[in-house]
Amino acid sequence: MKSKIVLPIAKSFAKRFEPINFTKIEEILPSYIDKNYSKHSIINNKIISLQSLNINSGKEEYLKYFNNCWLLTEVLFSSLKYKESFYQTPYHSLRHPLIFYYGHVASFYVNKMLLAGLIDKGINKEFENIFETGVDEMTWDVNTQDNKINWPTLQEVFTYREEAYNLVTDIINKNEQLFTTKISDETPLDKTPLWSLLMSFEHERIHLETSSVLIREMQIEYVRNPKYFTEPTHHQKESQFPRVEIDYPENELLSIESKVVHIGKKDITTYGWDNEYGLDTRKVSDFDVSQYLISNGEFFEFVKDDGYYIDKYWCGNGLSWRKFRNTYHPTFWVANGPKDSNLFKLRSCFDIIDMQWNYPVIVNHYEAKAFCRYKSELDAKNYRLPFEAEHRALQDFETDPINSQFHNNFNFNLQNLSENAVNINKHTENNLHDLHGNVWQWLEDDFHPLKGFKIHSYYKDFSTPCFDGKHKMIAGSSFFSTGNLASADSRYHFRPHFFQHSGFRIVNDKQNYIKNNIQIEFETINQATGVKYIIFKENNELKVLEKESFDARFWQ
Repeated sequence: MKSKIVLPIAKSFAKRFEPINFTKIEEILPSYIDKNYSKHSIINNKIISLQSLNINSGKEEYLKYFNNCWLLTEVLFSSLKYKESFYQTPYHSLRHPLIFYYGHVASFYVNKMLLAGLIDKGINKEFENIFETGVDEMTWDVNTQDNKINWPTLQEVFTYREEAYNLVTDIINKNEQLFTTKISDETPLDKTPLWSLLMSFEHERIHLETSSVLIREMQIEYVRNPKYFTEPTHHQKESQFPRVEIDYPENELLSIESKVVHIGKKDITTYGWDNEYGLDTRKVSDFDVSQYLISNGEFFEFVKDDGYYIDKYWCGNGLSWRKFRNTYHPTFWVANGPKDSNLFKLRSCFDIIDMQWNYPVIVNHYEAKAFCRYKSELDAKNYRLPFEAEHRALQDFETDPINSQFHNNFNFNLQNLSENAVNINKHTENNLHDLHGNVWQWLEDDFHPLKGFKIHSYYKDFSTPCFDGKHKMIAGSSFFSTGNLASADSRYHFRPHFFQHSGFRIVNDKQNYIKNNIQIEFETINQATGVKYIIFKENNELKVLEKESFDARFWQ
């Protein structure tokens, strides 16, 4: 074991330096990975993400999908240029260093196979303990450096991952009976050992995406473009100040009629997490929604008009977060001049590029809500984020996108290693774009269970700890989403200060604001009764009302 390495954090992503006495890693894939299966994942020396696995497939398809999961992780982590990159603490100190996630996805297979009875002992008890549990930071000022964990050496983790790979491969090869019984609607999933493998596959894909965000947050000196990924093409050249309809499209509001939506996973042929099962039927009233996701160019107006400095646009917690971080622009905008010069480049996953004003802005929930308040004041409207039911009302998929490896209208499943322009991926006849893929979309809803929700015994704390009113839902998947993450049925969530490949679109309630001395903090819903509530400030006093009462009092 070795002591944890804590590296200095540069003050700006744009500040470049060459690390001294760091050990560069050769960019090669592990030789132990079975080439009979890797050939389905690496084509012309570039990796692809396979179509989501049909759970009633045979052994060979399971081995192909497992190898695809494993290779995707290896390719992503090959972007770390130095051994020391694995031990760098994120600038926000809210997550473990990447060495944890590199070992975590491997130990998860072992721990879940133990739980399901597929194996009777693990590989390394110490590693299966140290790599078992990640961090769900409660607030933005938690410091994971306080954990004082002595992480294993990189070579020790390499060895552990090889042993875990061989163990999973051996279990799949030697247990033909796992694939003889078909899983159906009547199958008790917590009595199905095969489900532990499916769970591990999709868990690895979750961390593939969240680790890509951590890498995007790292200093650029510590990373490189992985040679097995196809580099994205960015079309816009440097334009210091964006112009509407030239550098980014004008974002119109489109009217959506009232409808009834049904939320709950019905397709038993693909894997689902416990929170996807159950059934809610919800009536959605008429609303207006932005044609496009909010672009970098559109969000620039908020930045230029000092939106980060104007307290009234921010909810209480959002204001505290902004002041604590002393932030004045989106996290992946790279300052390219003095503070307040409003000159920016854009940080992609593995590079710093010219600002792409027509790409969707990537922000946290607090920033999205602050923009809504700013835009509401500007347009004399009542903008907010969509609710989950409204997002579902916008989708009219005949089949779940997860059932296709590629899709012309969606930027997902690593087809493009970056977000792309908000006016490219048109899906519906009414001209809405990016209903699925490109970037996740923040919702108003707190994360909540559907009616009929049941905890899965293989992962009892996957969802339930987050039904706490402190996690905000995201919907729609991103360019980095693969497997279950890319499903229309997926229901994911993060704390409102958390960054993911997430942006937003706006909704107008079609109601007129008649009181200027109130500020809506957020809307929520009691899932047991279906009653919606508004938490708001009136003359700086925090209050709560049922939405029906609030509307009658403050809207006309």
